[in-house]
Amino acid sequence: AGFGRDFEQFEEALQRPQSQLTGDLRKLPEIPILNSFSFRRAAEMYANLCKVHLLTGDPDAALKDLRMMRRLMDAVLANEPPFLMDAMIKVAMAGLYARTLEETLAAELWPPSLLERVQKLGDGTDVLSNVSRSLREGERAVMTQYFRSLVEGPGWQAVFSGQAKTNRAQIIERLYLKLLMPHGWLDQNCATYARLFQIHLEGLDFAGQRLDARAIEAGDHRLSKEFEVDHFRPFYSMAAIAIPNVVSAYQTSARNQTLLDQTYLACALERCR
Repeated sequence: AGFGRDFEQFEEALQRPQSQLTGDLRKLPEIPILNSFSFRRAAEMYANLCKVHLLTGDPDAALKDLRMMRRLMDAVLANEPPFLMDAMIKVAMAGLYARTLEETLAAELWPPSLLERVQKLGDGTDVLSNVSRSLREGERAVMTQYFRSLVEGPGWQAVFSGQAKTNRAQIIERLYLKLLMPHGWLDQNCATYARLFQIHLEGLDFAGQRLDARAIEAGDHRLSKEFEVDHFRPFYSMAAIAIPNVVSAYQTSARNQTLLDQTYLACALERCR
């Protein structure tokens, strides 16, 4: 009861469906970063509230809690295009949402009169397409721009005039990088990163919600072979640092998407019992 006002403010904020964090990819240090940990904690809180309300005989309040979880899943994609980290937080929350629904359905806690509304909450939930967009449109572009920003940035005039928003130590580091790294190396690193990142996108059919496991495994093997060298290759530095563990992201996304689909199917079966 002591947090009643906090819950009200939070739920009021979630009624803004088009809210986004706005930022310029050309100015990465100034882009607002989502507090993804708080989103995950909020989803866990509503999952527990949903179970408590069902156990205490208040299914309408439980449905509201479930609706808040569903809204959180959409709100976490606050940037456009979404970052991979944000998309994976949505995947994690989707798994929590599906497991909550799975447990409460198995315990027969939902009254038949609410099952149709519970099922409709899942309309349009597609975490695989979110992960796909974050990889194709967000992650690759953001990381390329990030590495460019390490070298390209304010010059000596900005350092000593105090006009730069970034602290002077970071700017001086960039200037040293400019001196040590030829500009062509930066371009070659960006090109290598984009080429190798594309390998991770092969074998994916997100429109049909299908992952080709063999193609993904073959792509991962190709990437491993690319990095299996015993000499220094300056054009691979960026790729070695920035390419994420996409295979794990695919596996988690596919697992939670399947679990979501199965829970919605269970709702339909319960309605026809």
